[in-house]
Amino acid sequence: MNILILIPTYNSIYSLKNLLHSLTKFHPKEDILIINDGSTDHTAGYLREHHFTTISYKPNQGKGYALRKGFQYFLANTDKDALITMDADLQHPPDHILKLQDYMEKNKFDMVIGNRMKQISGMPLHRIASNSLSSLAVSLITLRYIPDSQCGFRLIKRWLIESVYLTTSRFDTETEFIIESLRHKAKVGFMEIPTIYNYPGGSAFDNLTDTIRFLRLICRYLTGIR
Repeated sequence: MNILILIPTYNSIYSLKNLLHSLTKFHPKEDILIINDGSTDHTAGYLREHHFTTISYKPNQGKGYALRKGFQYFLANTDKDALITMDADLQHPPDHILKLQDYMEKNKFDMVIGNRMKQISGMPLHRIASNSLSSLAVSLITLRYIPDSQCGFRLIKRWLIESVYLTTSRFDTETEFIIESLRHKAKVGFMEIPTIYNYPGGSAFDNLTDTIRFLRLICRYLTGIR
């Protein structure tokens, strides 16, 4: 499968270096796109020095905004079959990229999402609660079992990126993408991946603010107001 790897990043220079070092061992550098979402560390300089394809802007706009910028680039500048999204914080093992592709092709999925909820021993308690509640809410809205609505490790076919219209710009965007994909009758699958939370720097997810954004998104779908 001919794919582009999309990595949104915000002040994650040390983990991003390690991720890119691993990825470029088996994936062409020119098929990796980094969205530098207003980083104030050394991210921009490192990416220029090592000649990675990068979209940079300031100030920080949020993960969903970065993903949407990446989707726009993918559609306008490539003819690739699919796109993989990965977080820059080493949560997503690069050696599972081929497994995602095999799983998609074997089951004829339009999108495959990583599922961390079968191995939750390494996940912080507040993230277990947040992900469990959000996944339950999305399952009720879509009438489809969604085990992990917040995982950013995804393989998405081109037609689906062309079809889905997104309105959010923060961590709620990944949830919105699932709901809209199922509205477009996409075949969505979940593949078990390791739960990795021992990376330096922590997550940019704000428990209170991003939970409120998620609840607003759910209310919009429940009330039918888009």
